[in-house]
Amino acid sequence: MTVGTFFARRTGRSLPWLAALLGAVLLAGCGGGGSGNDFSPRRLVVLGDEASVLLPGDATNRGRKYSVNALDPLDTSTPDENDRIDEEPLGGPLSCGRNRIWVQIVADEFGFGFDECNPRSGVDPQRGRIYAALEARVADIPAQIAAAEADGAFTSRDLVTVMVGLHDIIDLYDPADCAASRSAARARGAALKNLVDGMADNGAGARVMYATIADVGKTPYGRGLGNAASSCLSQMTTEFNTGLRITGLQNGEYIGLVVFGELVESIFDDPERFGYDNASQPRCGVALPDCTTATLADGVDEDDRYFWADALRFGAEVHARLGLEAVEIATDNPF
Repeated sequence: MTVGTFFARRTGRSLPWLAALLGAVLLAGCGGGGSGNDFSPRRLVVLGDEASVLLPGDATNRGRKYSVNALDPLDTSTPDENDRIDEEPLGGPLSCGRNRIWVQIVADEFGFGFDECNPRSGVDPQRGRIYAALEARVADIPAQIAAAEADGAFTSRDLVTVMVGLHDIIDLYDPADCAASRSAARARGAALKNLVDGMADNGAGARVMYATIADVGKTPYGRGLGNAASSCLSQMTTEFNTGLRITGLQNGEYIGLVVFGELVESIFDDPERFGYDNASQPRCGVALPDCTTATLADGVDEDDRYFWADALRFGAEVHARLGLEAVEIATDNPF
């Protein structure tokens, strides 16, 4: 299945530029081509920070995300003459199955659910397990791995997703010594890659998808620190992602690199081309995870496309792009 086919199936519309861009990025990141194998995981194990978190809760707030949460349409809409439902206005209860985060898109591809959000009837939520946590660092990943393995040793039928590093970059930034900060960031990325390799265990362990991170210097948080700090944070992000790419096992049969950081660089370079109204300011008017489509920042229209949900975390459209790229890797290359 191609990126374009997947996107059309999920959204009902085709964007040729997206298919072309993702295809080029995937070829660059993974060496091109696919294994031709049909990978059918028995479970999905989600590791990392809040970019991969769905929160438990009661019937009204189950599955909240550290992004822009969607609301169900109110029951005031009526069909038009073509039996289409006008879904405005949005203002009903929280809908965890809308505005999916990237790991939900991966889970949906394989028919998995999560205890924290399982809107599809007949789907076993136990096949998708989230061990990711708010503000996790690379140093927290071993404990997440241990928790996952306590629920069952890794096998080649397990698919593991890993994205972490945002808070490591913030922790490691030293305004007095950017060179040392860059070196520490590369070492932290290499440490994460070693953990990825350990989970794969040369084929005896899980199949692991791990993602590079978006440029911390270009977050609203990073920009707000001034040009010098923003530049250093950007350089640190590059070093962290380099550490992920050049050490240990290379992309192939057991692991797959989701080149998210490189993909979003293209968006930062020309946001309008990629359909974004704003790639520098937060969309939310309240703190995450309480942001919904009804609590956007002043002056933000519900239809405006913003890259950032808040000063550090990205919005639903960005999650969709990341999820599409991860699905392409999980289904075509390298597993």
